[in-house]
Amino acid sequence: MKYKLWLISIIVVIFIYNSANAQLKIMPLGDSITEGVLLAANPNYPDGTNKANPEQGLSPEGFTGSLMSGSGGYRIHLKQYLYNLNWDSYMVGQRHDVAGYHEGYPGYMTSDILAILPQILEANPPNVILLHIGTNDLPWPINPDSCYTNINLMLDIIHDFDPDIQVILAQIIPCLQNTTLGEKRYPKIIELNSMLPQIALERSYVKIVDMWHAFTYYSDWESRLMSGTWHPNNTGYRIMAEKWRDALETVIEGRSPLVYEITPTKGSIFDSSFTCSVSGEYFLDGANVYLKDETGIKYFAASVNFQNSTSLEALFDLSAISEGNWEVKTVNPNHMRNIHSAEVYFNMITDSTTPDYLTRINCGGVAYFDGRGQQWSADQAYTTGSFGYIGGQTYSTSDPIGWTNEDLLYQSERWGQSAYQFDVRNGTYRVILHFAEIYFENENKRLFDIKLNGETAVSNYDIFDEAGHDVATSKA
Repeated sequence: MKYKLWLISIIVVIFIYNSANAQLKIMPLGDSITEGVLLAANPNYPDGTNKANPEQGLSPEGFTGSLMSGSGGYRIHLKQYLYNLNWDSYMVGQRHDVAGYHEGYPGYMTSDILAILPQILEANPPNVILLHIGTNDLPWPINPDSCYTNINLMLDIIHDFDPDIQVILAQIIPCLQNTTLGEKRYPKIIELNSMLPQIALERSYVKIVDMWHAFTYYSDWESRLMSGTWHPNNTGYRIMAEKWRDALETVIEGRSPLVYEITPTKGSIFDSSFTCSVSGEYFLDGANVYLKDETGIKYFAASVNFQNSTSLEALFDLSAISEGNWEVKTVNPNHMRNIHSAEVYFNMITDSTTPDYLTRINCGGVAYFDGRGQQWSADQAYTTGSFGYIGGQTYSTSDPIGWTNEDLLYQSERWGQSAYQFDVRNGTYRVILHFAEIYFENENKRLFDIKLNGETAVSNYDIFDEAGHDVATSKA
């Protein structure tokens, strides 16, 4: 079993740098339906007898079957709806038209989006993604099962890039059945749509929006809402925008909480907790406050007392917080993690006076500077007046370690020692033990006591990852 010691004296100092209202960044992502393709109107064919190519199918009355992009599709209507709601939001993407920026790519299948998704996210990191994809996959060359797999792979990439991104995933719109391909595609779309709700059950950051029944609710949806075999007309796009808007309203509170001040500005890490008052505007009952460091680790307040729309009181447990640069974030309920939240910043820095005793040990390993610039000493044998192991052996692995960005600190261990001894003068010391299970012969069956001066100090232990998740509980 791996452990490390971290004895440290820290003062919390809070500096407010920015309390601006955070804008909500929405990314429309998908194929030509996201781009907003329409069939071009042609007065020379008022009777609707003109046909497009076999892929496009029979055009509705008054349309030629030639494709016309640049209309903005559902996005131009959604933009107006969000403006009417007074939302502080805008759409992001690398492509642009009259409705603004987007990531809609005509003809793209799920595999095509999957291939470029990391670059898309890196170019314009969103808070919310509106994903409508799969029409071009079906029924060939991809079946619904493979399409479903690709969508899940997309969601993995999105979550790995930023777990705070909210995804609203569409059960895709129907197609007309007046061509050979349309007849085959229609039931495959039904099959894919029946599978998608399972994703929302498995992923808390995904919400399903039912575009299929938004169209088929109308008995005459083919003529009322479609401009071709695959694409809506302007009325159909407006209905899509209404569904996106309704879904956004269910997961995101439109107004951001504004943070103006946090008091007090100092607290001691040797205290078991830190209580601060947060003042600002637009706080809702149920609002939360958390700390987030540069690596993305979060520490949520142990409790938040909502006083009114301009005042919160947050209580933090300081037991696992180290020095470094942190953000203080406030988030209203229904924001789904970090979406549309206001923020301020603070630093946790070491006390200006030299601590009585401070050491970090990389047990079983070498000396190391971690991502925060903190030095960890190499493992060493005990000598009088210093520290080190008494007996034992080492074991190491090159495997990556989950839930941390400091793999090297957890890839080695010392086991079987009779003690790890520190010669220090009498006083109060803070001891932090870091564990990683890197030897799996008896996985999840390690039982142990922690003894100080020969007396059992801990006989029940909880194991948390670096983000504070309770990953294991056992009794020695």
